[in-house]
Amino acid sequence: MKKTLYILSAVALATAFSISSAVAQTLVGPHVGYDADVEELFVGANAVFDLPFQIGDATLRGNPEFSYFLIGSEPGFSQSLWTITLNALYPLTLEFADTYVGAGLAISRWSFDYDGDFFSKGSGIIIGDLSTSETNLGLNGKVGANFGRESKFKPFAEAGIVIGDGSRIYAQGGARFAI
Repeated sequence: MKKTLYILSAVALATAFSISSAVAQTLVGPHVGYDADVEELFVGANAVFDLPFQIGDATLRGNPEFSYFLIGSEPGFSQSLWTITLNALYPLTLEFADTYVGAGLAISRWSFDYDGDFFSKGSGIIIGDLSTSETNLGLNGKVGANFGRESKFKPFAEAGIVIGDGSRIYAQGGARFAI
């Protein structure tokens, strides 16, 4: 599973940097957040860049994200959860910050591995090892703000909801750097 995480992280970073060479005003950076449904912290990376679409005078911005949840594991038992979201952001005009609303596609992957003699499931007992995984698709909606308008370092804060299988509410923040 760690190999998959490394591959996905490399793909996300390569995508963000290849997009940045073609588009002006690209921001890339880390984030940390809390998921109220899973009740776990997560860490990740995201990017924001101009899209070739406009609504009125506002240019839509792309916002791909990767998040890895810090779910506990024990000897003989491991689980992991990660999400990828592909969002479009619409800028709002407020005096104190660069605010936005956004929506997009959310893809999440959960896996569970148990290496032991038995595992209790309901009223039955399964002997041996158990591995399972699940991929869910949903719609992601968010609202957020970038701070530090004139700086290359832009802290941000967001709140969002994923609707679909694995619905959840989350809050995240971090910093994006202009590249």
